[in-house]
Amino acid sequence: MKYKKGFSLIELMIAIAIVGILSTVALPAYDSYMKKSRRSDAVSALLNLQMAQERWRATHPSYTGTIGSGGLGMSATSEQGYYDLSIVSAGANSFVISASPVSGGPQAGDACTSTHFRITQDGPLLTDSQKKQCWSR
Repeated sequence: MKYKKGFSLIELMIAIAIVGILSTVALPAYDSYMKKSRRSDAVSALLNLQMAQERWRATHPSYTGTIGSGGLGMSATSEQGYYDLSIVSAGANSFVISASPVSGGPQAGDACTSTHFRITQDGPLLTDSQKKQCWSR
């Protein structure tokens, strides 16, 4: 009697079911991990802008309200392109800079929004646990 080598239809269906179950569990966890890892782009961009504001203030009477040309001369998008940067307020003694996820980008559904990513002349605004979690590395 000759034995046929290969998979039966039932074995193939069981393998497909196992792959399906694993992907439904793994993909959301992977997406969440990737969003968390991309937050470092916002943190880095805000820290760079904070330093640029301090360099500006060293030679001017107040902080600037302009990120691009005529101001800090920097891009209004983070280095990796996941966040848009904006100066919320700027005055003689203080400033607030915000980073918000790019609309339609991979960070668009992230729980950490522009209210969580804000920095002043004194450092990050960490007034609640959600903001602290967003800034953690």
